[in-house]
Amino acid sequence: MDIKKEKKKKPKVSKPVIVAASLALIASAYMLTVKSGAAVDGESMVTSKVEKGLFTVKVEGFGTLIPNDLRVLTTMTPATVKKIVQRPGAIVKPNDLLVVLDNPELHQQVQSAQKQMSQAEANLKQLELSQELAMLDEQSTLSRLKADIEAMEQQHEAEKQLVESGVVSRLNYIKNLSSLNKLKVQYDIQTTKIATLEKVHEQKIIISQQQMRQTEGELHIAQERVNRLEVRADSNGVIQRLSVEEGQSLATGQEILMIGSSNSLMAMLQVPQSQAQYIEIGQNAVIDTYQDKINGTVNRIVPEVQNNTVTVEIALPNQLPKSARPQRSIDGHIVINEIENALFIEHPKDARAFQPAMLYALSNDGLNASKRNLMFGYSSGKYIQINSGAKENDEFIISDVPTQVKGKANFDIQ
Repeated sequence: MDIKKEKKKKPKVSKPVIVAASLALIASAYMLTVKSGAAVDGESMVTSKVEKGLFTVKVEGFGTLIPNDLRVLTTMTPATVKKIVQRPGAIVKPNDLLVVLDNPELHQQVQSAQKQMSQAEANLKQLELSQELAMLDEQSTLSRLKADIEAMEQQHEAEKQLVESGVVSRLNYIKNLSSLNKLKVQYDIQTTKIATLEKVHEQKIIISQQQMRQTEGELHIAQERVNRLEVRADSNGVIQRLSVEEGQSLATGQEILMIGSSNSLMAMLQVPQSQAQYIEIGQNAVIDTYQDKINGTVNRIVPEVQNNTVTVEIALPNQLPKSARPQRSIDGHIVINEIENALFIEHPKDARAFQPAMLYALSNDGLNASKRNLMFGYSSGKYIQINSGAKENDEFIISDVPTQVKGKANFDIQ
C-alpha cells in the first residue's frame, strides 16, 4: 500500500520584517564602525580622543649627513688623467694614492733642472778650488816677504855695529835700511791684499751658492709637480666627489676630487617651507640615522627655497656613533616649543595649524555625532594642538564622514 507523504510548508516572512532586520544589522555594523574605525559601505571612518599633557612642537624633515671639513684637490699643472684608483665613498688615510695623472713635459723639466743643478754644483766646486789656489799663491808671496824682512833685519843689526867701527860705510848702511823698510811696506800691502781677497772670495762663494739654491728650488718645484701627478690624500676622510674620468685633459687648478672628514659631521635637513618660519638658530634637534638618535643644534638656516623646502644646518657633537657616516640619509626633527597641559588630537583630515575647523564630536554613547567648531594651534607630526572648542577625552571623527549612512537607525549625525 502506497503511503502519500505531505511536504512541509516553509513559514513565510513578510518583506517589512526583512527590511527591519537588515536595517538593524546595518545600524549595528555602523555602531561598531564608529568605535573601531572599520570600513562602512566601502569607506573608513577614524576617530580620536583629545589628550592633555606635554605637547612638543616639532618640525620634521629629511636629509643627509655631510662633513664639516671639505677639501678640494686640484691640479698644479695641465695634465691627463691616467688612472683612477679610488672612487666616491672610499675611506682614505694620509698618503693614500687616489688618482694618477700624466704630463711628459714635467718629466723633461725635471731632467733639465737636474742637469742645471749638477752644473751649478760643479761651478761652485771649481770656484772653491781656484780660490784656494789663488790664496796659496798670495800666502806664498807673503811668506817670502816675511823671510826677506827677517834676513834684512839680521843684516841691519850686524851692519849697525860695523858702521860705528868704520868697517861698513854709512851710505851702504842707509841703503840697506831703506830696502828693509820697503820690504815691510810690501809685507803690509800683501797682508791687506790677502784679507781683501778673502772677502772677495767669500762674496763669490755666496753668489755661486745663491745661484745653486735657485737652481735647486727650480728642481724642487719641477719635482713637486711631477710628484703631484700622483694625487694622494692629505688626511683621513671619505671621498665625496670625483670630478674627472680616465683620459680626460685637465687645466691648471681644475678640481680632481673632494674629500670630506669622516669624524666631524653636520646634518642638512630639508623642512617644509610653511614650517620654516618657526625655526630659529640655537633650537634643539634630533637626528635619526635609523640606527641611532643624535642630539644637535640648529646652526644655520639657508635663505633659499627649493622645491617648497628650506635647508637647515644642524651642528652635531664631536663624538658620533658608527652609524653616522658622510652622505648617509637621515630623518630628523627640530624642537620648536614645548607646551605644558596642552590639548591635542591626532591630525584630522584637512586641518591646518592656527586655523579654525569644524569636526563631528561623538556623544558619550557613541550613537550620535554633532558638528563642533575648533580652533587649532601648533601642528607637530601626527598631532595638532587644540586651542579652543574641546576638552580632554572628547572624541572626534578625524576622517571623512560617510554621508550615505546619515539618518540611519540608532545613529544620527546632526
